[in-house]
Amino acid sequence: LVDYILKPVDPDRLQAALAKAALRRTMTDLQPERNQLQVEMNGEKRLLPATEILRAESLGNYVVLHLADGKALKRTTFKDFKKKLPLPLFLEVGRGRLLAMNQVRGWGRNSSGQLVLRLADGGLMIVARSHSADTLKKIKGSQIVNS
Repeated sequence: LVDYILKPVDPDRLQAALAKAALRRTMTDLQPERNQLQVEMNGEKRLLPATEILRAESLGNYVVLHLADGKALKRTTFKDFKKKLPLPLFLEVGRGRLLAMNQVRGWGRNSSGQLVLRLADGGLMIVARSHSADTLKKIKGSQIVNS
C-alpha cells in the first residue's frame, strides 16, 4: 500500500498520491549497484547505502556526506557523485549541496523571500534562489505537509 484517496477526490491530493507512487516505483526499480557507494569513514573504507545519506556537500575534489552516525568522505567531484545517486531521493538545494528528501518536514519563506526547509532534526536549510522553484515543485509532489 502506497497511499489511499477518499471520495470526493481532491485534485491536489490525487496528484500528491500519484507522485508518491511514482517515487516508490523509482525506488523499487533502482539498480543495487547504484544504491551503494564506497566511502571513507573514520579511516576505514565501507559500502554505504545511498538511503543513509542525510546531506552531501562539495569540498574541492571530495564530497562530505552527513550521516546519522557521523560524516564520511567520498573522493570524487560533485558532478560525478550525483551521477551515482538515485536522484529522486535527493533535492539539490544549492551549488554543491544535496539534501535527502526524507529529511524535509516542512517549508516556508524567510524575510528575504528565500525558501527555507524545516528538517527532521529541527534545523533549517536555506535553498539557493536558483534551486527554489525545482525544490518546491519536488517537495509539493512528495506529500510533505507545509508548515
